[in-house]
Amino acid sequence: FGIFFYSELAEQSTATILLKEAYILVHHIGFTYSDIKNMSRKERDIFINFFMEERKREKEIRDNSRNRSK
Repeated sequence: FGIFFYSELAEQSTATILLKEAYILVHHIGFTYSDIKNMSRKERDIFINFFMEERKREKEIRDNSRNRSK
């Protein structure tokens, strides 16, 4: 793992969670690895929550659009 979120890697399950957070933040949101290494846990949570809320709104819009076309 190198020094990736080193202070938070107390156990394997924590490492898995952090890697999943990194994947979401880099792949789906567009942050760089360097960006997320410098974020606090709270900052990562906030951005992931923003992303999840946006996805939920997009799904609702798609669902509403499908229901109107029926």
